[in-house]
Amino acid sequence: MLQLDLMVCGISDKFDEALEIALDTIHSGKAFDLFRNFIKYCGDISKLEEFENN
Repeated sequence: MLQLDLMVCGISDKFDEALEIALDTIHSGKAFDLFRNFIKYCGDISKLEEFENN
């Protein structure tokens, strides 16, 4: 799904290139960092911290 988002946003116009960008984002931890920041500002970060600590 992230690949299609990258294509729609104009970051990539080729599916295989978008897939590579998406996988790099996941493997580097950037995707989780963005998710963590989203939860921090919009939700209950204690639930995520509890999950991380287990």
